[in-house]
Amino acid sequence: MPRRSEKTRWFLYEFWPVPAILLGYLSMRIFRLELAIEQFAIPQQDTLMIQLDQWLFGTTIPQLLQHHISATLTLLMESAYLHFYYLLPIGSLIYLHLTDDRTTFLRLRQGIVFTLTGGFCFYFLLPVEGPISFIADQFVVPLTASHEMVYDAVNSFRFAYDCFPSLHTAIPWVTLLLTWRRANYPLRFIMLAMTLAITASTMYLRYHYGADVIAGLIWAGAVSWALSKRPDIMTFTTDKAIVS
Repeated sequence: MPRRSEKTRWFLYEFWPVPAILLGYLSMRIFRLELAIEQFAIPQQDTLMIQLDQWLFGTTIPQLLQHHISATLTLLMESAYLHFYYLLPIGSLIYLHLTDDRTTFLRLRQGIVFTLTGGFCFYFLLPVEGPISFIADQFVVPLTASHEMVYDAVNSFRFAYDCFPSLHTAIPWVTLLLTWRRANYPLRFIMLAMTLAITASTMYLRYHYGADVIAGLIWAGAVSWALSKRPDIMTFTTDKAIVS
């Protein structure tokens, strides 16, 4: 029992920054921090994202995907977007805790915190509203969402300019990259499938341009690369007594 208590205390002590920073995102909406963008006249960059998509793909990815919309696929994409985004990183941290892999746990926790923090900063430097709002009139095929109330509720909690980079892309990929070597092959397949589903959902549901997603992939790769260069992440823990 003492050993289990110590393990639980360690987990709670090291895990709390993740839900804290996720709640920090909600506070951005609650305190209407998007008003700071308007106050300082920071230019909105949706037009730039559209130009990048047109240069890379001919048109925006969400507009391309609208021709493949179906009720079943929309339901699957909604599930991936709403549930997998949290399940994948938090589930991975719990798995690493249960398998006593503290080194990877700490590396992943820092990866999540760094990815989110950097992404939030970009929201203010390069504010992007997203295709679901900015070019809503250019979609000719409705999403046929099966849970409009849930969909509207999620949208009501979103920060107004939370598109660049796509953190719904960056967080799953940073989770996958930092835990790939530690997971067994069935688990790798499941994690990869979830990551791809979340990434696709961001554009299918019209939350992100293709450029947002590419930026999310680059940001996830940069954070993962930087953390992988640390020789021993355990030396950076804030509670060395518990670790030792």
